[in-house]
Amino acid sequence: MKRNNLVKMTVAAVAAVATIAPMAACGSTGSADGKTTLTMFTWDNDEAMKPYIEAFEKKYPNIKVDQSSAPNNGDKDSILNQRLSGGQAPDVFTLGYAGDDSKVTGGYTMDITNEPFVEKMSDANKAYESKDGKVYGVSVTSWESGIVYNKDLLKKVGADGIPSTWDEFLALCKKLKDAGITPFLEHIDETPHLVAACVGGKFAKEGNTDGDLSIINGKTTFTKEYTDCLDQWYQLYDQGLESRDSVGVSGDQIVQQFNAGELAMFITGAWDFTKLNEGGQHWKMGLVPTFDGGEANYGAGSPSPGYAIYSKTKHADAAKKWLEFMISKEALDLQAKAGNIVTVKGYTQDVDPGYTDVYKNGLQASKYYLPVNDWGPKKNAINTEWTAQFQLLVQGQQTPKQTAENMDAKLKSLS
Repeated sequence: MKRNNLVKMTVAAVAAVATIAPMAACGSTGSADGKTTLTMFTWDNDEAMKPYIEAFEKKYPNIKVDQSSAPNNGDKDSILNQRLSGGQAPDVFTLGYAGDDSKVTGGYTMDITNEPFVEKMSDANKAYESKDGKVYGVSVTSWESGIVYNKDLLKKVGADGIPSTWDEFLALCKKLKDAGITPFLEHIDETPHLVAACVGGKFAKEGNTDGDLSIINGKTTFTKEYTDCLDQWYQLYDQGLESRDSVGVSGDQIVQQFNAGELAMFITGAWDFTKLNEGGQHWKMGLVPTFDGGEANYGAGSPSPGYAIYSKTKHADAAKKWLEFMISKEALDLQAKAGNIVTVKGYTQDVDPGYTDVYKNGLQASKYYLPVNDWGPKKNAINTEWTAQFQLLVQGQQTPKQTAENMDAKLKSLS
C-alpha cells in the first residue's frame, strides 16, 4: 500500500483528462440486454480495479461497471468536480476526507449513514468519511507508520525493542550513539511522523475530536497545540541524537543506510517492507513511543480514500451494491492480497511479522492521526510552510515555539 504523502499532487491536467476521455457517458445507463451500467470514477487504474470489477460483475450479472480512472495527483478532484457540476457525474466515485471535500459540501454526495454496511467500518475510517455526523463514503483500508529497528544493533546496547515512552526512547538513542551507532533518522520533506503521532495522541487524550480542524477554524492555535510536541521531538536534535543533516536526506537514502547496517532505527510504513526484506538485516517495527501528555500507542497514519455515491444517481441500488461489495469479505481479501492493510471491524489478515505490533495495537485500534486531513482547502499552503519551518527548526535557526508561532502567522495570512 502506498503512503498518503502529505501533499505531493502535481501532474499536468492534460494527461489526466486523457485518462478519463473514454468515459463519455453521463451517469448510469441501461443497455439493450437489460443490464444496468454503473459508471465509476476512481483514483486507481484499470489494472488495480480489474479484480474487484470482475468479482462484482460475477456476483451481480445484471450490472455492468463502466470504470475510468485518474492518476492520484492534484488534478483528480478538479476533473471530477467539473464532471459533477457539468452534468456528467459518475454514479460512484472516489472520496477522500469528507470533512473538507467540496463534493460533500456541494451536495453531490449521497448520505449513506443508515446503510447497514456502514457499521462495518472502523471508527477511524468512518470518521474520515463523515461530516457533521453523516457518513458519505466507505473506506476500508488504512496505513500507520512505526519505528523500524535493527535487532542486532539494539542488542549491542542491551535493548530488544522500541521503548514505550519518549524519554526511554531518547535514552536508547543516547546508548546507541555512545556505542558509535547512528541511532535514528527521518526525512524532513513533510510533517515528521513523530510530530503527527505526538499531536494525534494529545488530541485523543484531551478528547479533541476535531484535531487540527479546531486550529483551522480559529478555536485554538498551532502555538497552543503544537509547541509541547515540537519541544519533545526537538530533543533528538538538541541532544545530538539525530543529525541536523537529515533535512537533506531522502526516505530512500535512509532505507539504504539501514539496509547497510549503518542505522539503528527510522520511521516508515508498510510501503518499505519489500526493500527491508531484501536488505538482509534482522528488523522489526515497533509502535511510536508515547509522548508526555498523549495517549499510548498513537502513530502517524490515515484511512485511505473510499467510495461514495452521486446524490442524484438514477441507479442508487446498484451503486449501494458496489459499496456493500467493497466492504464484503470477498473484496477485503482482494485488498489484502494486493498488499493493502484492511481496517474493517471483525476482519483480520496476515501481515508481515515485523508489522504485527503496529497492526494490532495501532491500526486495528484506530490509533493514528494525520494533520493534513484537517487542513481543508488551505492544505497545500500549510504543508509547504510547515516543511520550511521544520527545516529551519532542525537547522537550529529558531525555537519550537517560534516554529509554531510562524505557522499561526502563516495561517492568519491565508484567511
